[in-house]
Amino acid sequence: MGTLRPHGRALACACAALLLATATGCPRKGDDGHTPPEDARATPEQPPAPLPPLEPLPLGLSSLADYAYNRDTEGEAFQRGLRAAESGEWQSAAREASAVLATAPTHLEAAWMLALARIQLGDFAGAQEPLSTAVAGDWLRWGKLSLEDPRLAGFHASAEGARYRELAASYEERFAEALRRGLLVVGRRGLPWHPERTGTVLVNHRSELYAFAPDSGRYVRASRTNGGLIGYARVAGDQRVLYASYQRVSTPAEGAPWFPELRVGAIDLGRGEMATEIAFSDVQELELGFLEMVEDPAAGSEAPGAPGSVSDSAAGSAPGSVPGATAGDQPGVLVPSVRLRTRDGEEQRATLDFATGTAQPVVSDGPLRGALAVTGDAIALARLPVPGVLADWDDAGTAGAFRLERTRRTVTLPAGESAAGNSMSWSPSGVRLAVATAPAERCGDEQARRVTLYVVDAATGALGAVATGAGAFAPVWLSDERLAYMQGEDTASAVVIRDVVADATVAQLETPGGVATQHLPRLRCPPPPASPADAGPGGPAHRDGAADAGAATGAASEPPADAGAPVKTP
Repeated sequence: MGTLRPHGRALACACAALLLATATGCPRKGDDGHTPPEDARATPEQPPAPLPPLEPLPLGLSSLADYAYNRDTEGEAFQRGLRAAESGEWQSAAREASAVLATAPTHLEAAWMLALARIQLGDFAGAQEPLSTAVAGDWLRWGKLSLEDPRLAGFHASAEGARYRELAASYEERFAEALRRGLLVVGRRGLPWHPERTGTVLVNHRSELYAFAPDSGRYVRASRTNGGLIGYARVAGDQRVLYASYQRVSTPAEGAPWFPELRVGAIDLGRGEMATEIAFSDVQELELGFLEMVEDPAAGSEAPGAPGSVSDSAAGSAPGSVPGATAGDQPGVLVPSVRLRTRDGEEQRATLDFATGTAQPVVSDGPLRGALAVTGDAIALARLPVPGVLADWDDAGTAGAFRLERTRRTVTLPAGESAAGNSMSWSPSGVRLAVATAPAERCGDEQARRVTLYVVDAATGALGAVATGAGAFAPVWLSDERLAYMQGEDTASAVVIRDVVADATVAQLETPGGVATQHLPRLRCPPPPASPADAGPGGPAHRDGAADAGAATGAASEPPADAGAPVKTP
């Protein structure tokens, strides 16, 4: 009798039924022939639990010198790491970056290198700490890059990447808040570099704009100009900051120095954003500030420097404050503008449209509010006219007495002293006015350069001395009680924050290269112009406490490692 074989079609059906039962989790008998209980059967795989949020680090750095992280201060280890990263040897790059951070934990370039190396090696969790260190320390440089760099695409596609993006969003929000609330200072991360010779030379001021938080004592970088920022212009209550920067200056054998290219930019403190800079060529003198106009020529622009982009919230105070003015002096539309003279003597006036990156010619003789004046060898404030203050100002912008319009008080300085109008600054609500005296000789000895900073009580007209010393104080109010001012000259300049009501120093900011409230401190005393007429629009003879933008005292004998472009990290 032959062997019975199942029909081919029946066999296929049986196999299909078995596969279906397996796939759908149908009950199957165990080895003993019994069906296992319900709780012993396989359960579907559960999705992984979400990762806990990352703890944010403090924003910024505690020292301006720490922002010199792009210099190779750690010897060969950092350079070896750079070479390894460039050749794709990520294990070596991670090892060298870790060695640098072991001795220099604020070396943000090494932190970024370590994070990048670990991401390339697939260690996404291990990349979180160095990535957060770099981004929290300098959001302006690493924040957007950490979200857009294509080399981090795999990281961002992972759960760790989603975790990091939540952290980055909090850093971005805190960065904008730090800019709105902090004291803006022009600070150097090291000694400047400026060769003393004729011709066109490369200059490295090593200076940027920073927001200092008195409560935490930390600095948050607010600009990226490759160390070329020399000062800024601002009007109180306005969240826009206009700055000037340059990296080359030409000094002829005879005549005044000039700039082959001088760049101006804008920062929106409300959004924490920088606008594209606008460059001017062959500049002899430039005045940067805000022109009061009936209507806005760049209405609807979303560029950081445009009036339409300004945040409604105003934190802190700024030079040229309006609170002390009468109602009729309140400004209309304030438009970023420049007045300049080229090396050929051509005078230009223009409004700045940062949305298009262009300067539009304008016909106006009106003054620029909250202005900064720059020449080839000097930087100074140009705050006149000051709203709410009347005086018979002389050609140098000084007067022995002045009148407060709102309270009708006349303030007379001690015999032999004159008020420097371009130094005046109202407190936020207009209850106090800061004013410095003019030096007897701007280019004289220390005694001749010595000036006094006063605070005037607007209600009574009482005059109280706050500080004395050589140099420009450039006072800026943080509140009606707290005043910040520059103390000292050259690279030893510091910023003092003082409570004028309690008559006590709250903080003193110092750095090896010098720190200032609104523009770089004086480095040398250039020869004064032959006459006020020669000074031109906004020239140094008409400005308070002109500060040199030229050679440094005690500068290094060789160009620094970061002269020019910063070190590039692959």
